[in-house]
Amino acid sequence: MWRRVLAALLLLVMAVAGSDLSDAATRKKKVKKAPAPPAVTKLIYEAPMRVVIVRSSNAACEPLCPEWIAAEGEITGATPGAFSKVFKQMGKRKLPV
Repeated sequence: MWRRVLAALLLLVMAVAGSDLSDAATRKKKVKKAPAPPAVTKLIYEAPMRVVIVRSSNAACEPLCPEWIAAEGEITGATPGAFSKVFKQMGKRKLPV
């Protein structure tokens, strides 16, 4: 009889110990890494200047929709080159900025 009680107690201890081990393994899997810090995004006025020719999207003005030069961003060493590129695209047209 003592053998049966001892065997049952031993099985109970093994079952509890086994579940603790599997819980520990599960807990390790559930541990998440700290989230990466968000990517630093620059506001439009902090980004390098972008220079483009813009055309009105109003369908009623076709084919003579107004156009203009739009420039947004921070002035950098590349800004004069961006304006030169747009001026070449304009050709002889005179567009407002």
